[in-house]
Amino acid sequence: MTNVISSGAQATTDDTQLTAVWLNFAESTDTNAFCWNWLFLQCHTISDVSSGLVLLGKPGTGPYAPVAAWPNSFHDLQHLVHAAESALGERQGVVSLYSPPELPEQKQYHIAYPLDISGKLYGVVVLEVSNRSDLDLQAAMRQLHWGMAWLETMLRRQDEEQDKEMIHRLSGTLELAATVVQPGAFQKVAMELVNALATRLHCQRVSLSHCKKNFAHLVAISHTAQFDKKTNLVQALESAMEEALDQKESILYPAPEKGTAVTRLHEDLSVRFDGATIFTVLLPGREEMFGALTLERPVTSPFSRDDMELCKAVAHLLGPMLEMHRQNDQWLGARILDSLNRQLEKVLGPRNIILKSFVFLAAAALVLICLVKVEYRVTAKTVLEGSVQRVVSAPFDGFLMHADKRAGDMVTAGETLCRLDDRDLQLERLKWVSEAEQYRRKYQESMANHDRAETRIADAQINQAKAEMSLLDEKLAKTKISAPFDGILVSGDLSQKLGMPVRQGDELFKLAPMDRYRVILQVDEREIAYIQNSNSGTLILSGLPQEKLPFVIKRITPVSTAEGGRNYFRVEANLQEQSDHLRPGMEGLGKIESGKHTLAWIWTHSVIHWFRLWIWSWWL
Repeated sequence: MTNVISSGAQATTDDTQLTAVWLNFAESTDTNAFCWNWLFLQCHTISDVSSGLVLLGKPGTGPYAPVAAWPNSFHDLQHLVHAAESALGERQGVVSLYSPPELPEQKQYHIAYPLDISGKLYGVVVLEVSNRSDLDLQAAMRQLHWGMAWLETMLRRQDEEQDKEMIHRLSGTLELAATVVQPGAFQKVAMELVNALATRLHCQRVSLSHCKKNFAHLVAISHTAQFDKKTNLVQALESAMEEALDQKESILYPAPEKGTAVTRLHEDLSVRFDGATIFTVLLPGREEMFGALTLERPVTSPFSRDDMELCKAVAHLLGPMLEMHRQNDQWLGARILDSLNRQLEKVLGPRNIILKSFVFLAAAALVLICLVKVEYRVTAKTVLEGSVQRVVSAPFDGFLMHADKRAGDMVTAGETLCRLDDRDLQLERLKWVSEAEQYRRKYQESMANHDRAETRIADAQINQAKAEMSLLDEKLAKTKISAPFDGILVSGDLSQKLGMPVRQGDELFKLAPMDRYRVILQVDEREIAYIQNSNSGTLILSGLPQEKLPFVIKRITPVSTAEGGRNYFRVEANLQEQSDHLRPGMEGLGKIESGKHTLAWIWTHSVIHWFRLWIWSWWL
């Protein structure tokens, strides 16, 4: 330990200089001065220190920059950066061996220790010491660790002062915000705000204005209930505010340092009225600048940095609130007019290229919509039917015996669809056959007896029996019901009705051809006036969305049907093209071409017609 604590350092350092450094260290308020004095003392407390470096930065995130270097800031300390980065990365003390490139045989040690306060890295301290034993290195690390308590105390004190300052500024801002949050007219709120600012910041005058078309209009002056806008003071205040608004930055006059801001009008205000120190801060609104605040103090009491920060914080917080108060005081028409003016200024102003491009494109699109004509097509639900539909009915009363086909089956001409029970017909035919044989014998007997009357009666009975047998033969032939032509069965499923009675004329099947179809469209009554015979159109079926089938209107029926609360007219059309995939009963959507109209008319005519009908229904 005696090798570490600076016996050698005391031999090379003057006691008077150390005493002066100790005094400066104790009285230092500036961070850089405090760190340099502290580093000076550490480098003289620990023996054989050739150089040292203190890096500080934003807590937790950095970046970390040098704030103190020993023996002086001109000394190249780039070789200490690696050890500093290692200590920051590992968040603990680091000792690394270093050999200078110009003297590779000379060994140096870099001792780095991070400033970790409450889990946040504030910086790092690096010292370069000569070659020594492990025990001496541990003692140097311990001494550096103890000495860093001074830096930690200083940084904690600065954080506490910043927190107190922030709390004080925040409380002041909230107190001023309370005057604006309360309900009331805009003029009343503005007056209370300028009076509160004048009292809190010890100003001799505080003025508030709102901006309209790049001109400032004075709204309130502290401790002044009424003022004439044509007076020289009001015009000078508005000119100073416009000077700040034009430059889009706050202006302090007289400025402690020469800057780029133009302050000629502020100077004129100060010279002509009371010779005060003037600070103008802008009030941002929700979209653009709402106005400005001008604060005036005597020359003997200039604005401090804290005062200006408080004013800026108040302006950023209260600007949108004041704008809302002013808008709420306006009547509805004025609000709408202001909103339109703001949007018009955005379009016609020098900025907002994207908005201007959008408006130009919208205007071009509106012109196209109103002038360019396109084909108007009436949309209607459609269903596909066969051009000819044949009903296959029961030829006579009977019972169903067989049903070979059902709806959806493809059939050819003459193919059996179903059979009726013929057993009763067969029995009845046998009865008439036997009766005809009896009448024939009777006829022969009467011929043998030369009884002409009986002969004629028997002959008539024989003809009657033959007629009955012929009728029964016809019925027996019709018990087998066949397809009249090639096609598809649209309806009819008798497989679950075997043995049930059928009456003459009952519909058993409905048959449609496969090569001829017609389109049935349901056209809304509001669109029927735009459709005429021979109009063409296009059909897309739900089952064949990839195929577009052209058609031509053939017939418009004058009878409407109600469905879903609307009336529809039945319109028939012929397909111009056939497809092998078509089937009767398929549904889809059809579009009927009905002439060219503008897009504006196409999109709005239904609403306009409804509005006209509604107006007429209420018209006296």
